[in-house]
Amino acid sequence: MLWTALVPLAVAGPAGDCPEEPLTVRFVVPEDGDTDAPRNARLLLGLIGVGDVETFDLVLEGEEGEVAGTRTRWCYDHEGPHEQHCWVALRPDRALAADTVHRVSVTSGDSIERTTTFETGSGVLEPLTVAPGLEILAAWDPKPAEVGPCDWETPRRYTLALTPAVPDPSLRSVYQVHVVDPTGVREPALIHTIRLYDSEDAFEAKQYLDRADEPSDCFRLQQEDGGGQLSPSVEACWWEEDDTGGEDSGRREGVEDSGVSPTDTDEPAGDDDARPPPPAEEGACGCGPRGGLVGWVGLLAVGWRLRGAPADPKGAAGGSRWSGSTRRRRQR
Repeated sequence: MLWTALVPLAVAGPAGDCPEEPLTVRFVVPEDGDTDAPRNARLLLGLIGVGDVETFDLVLEGEEGEVAGTRTRWCYDHEGPHEQHCWVALRPDRALAADTVHRVSVTSGDSIERTTTFETGSGVLEPLTVAPGLEILAAWDPKPAEVGPCDWETPRRYTLALTPAVPDPSLRSVYQVHVVDPTGVREPALIHTIRLYDSEDAFEAKQYLDRADEPSDCFRLQQEDGGGQLSPSVEACWWEEDDTGGEDSGRREGVEDSGVSPTDTDEPAGDDDARPPPPAEEGACGCGPRGGLVGWVGLLAVGWRLRGAPADPKGAAGGSRWSGSTRRRRQR
């Protein structure tokens, strides 16, 4: 089972108060009417609800008919066990025709759920060569009275600060967030795909895991660009002996969870100066208290339950590692 949420915990109540809605379309990337898309663009469909993601598909058509490609599908629990975020990615087998309008159809069974169009430019996206920034700002266990009917019975809460590896004014990129095992025994698990809604600034994301799955407090982050190319990864672990909670940073106007409107222009407070990471001082997972190791990994989308206790983090050396801008947008 996989876990995640970016919304505040609700008032406690009986489990029967949490309905399960069928999977519905959240958005398609590239967006309808998008222009100057790269010729190596990948398509991305975001869904929310409960259902079989295998019934959804993306069909891409150009001037010469349907464009063949490779499809990948994945899901994870969102806000608890009663709702999922699901994704369908389509990577064309060849470069798309330049300066051409393409049509995208979202299908579910025999029905067409949505149609969009976008126009390619003449360029292609080069591979990402730098890692995004990742910092764990807080980690704690909410009190029982704070746990709502749609949440896990024993959630653990985190505040993560994410900074893009490379600015993306097109907003076609996403973050891929994994839980990692500092002992190396268990494979990393994909727990969240977050749409990049700011071209260069960092923002604070709220993450929830199920304590019944014994999460490790260690995360791995990559940026996936609009061509489906993954950046190098960065890892961060929370080694604080005494977990401390913090005040909610609040939802920004016009922001709907991780499917954020690219027209939102709220200006964040903070410093524009980038801070390079300090020298590496490795702990059990090759990362310090809140910062981490940069390395290459592939996207893993296989659901699994995280079991077993992590290595003893006490005495782990190292400092917070941070790459990119220190300006932060805040999001639940």
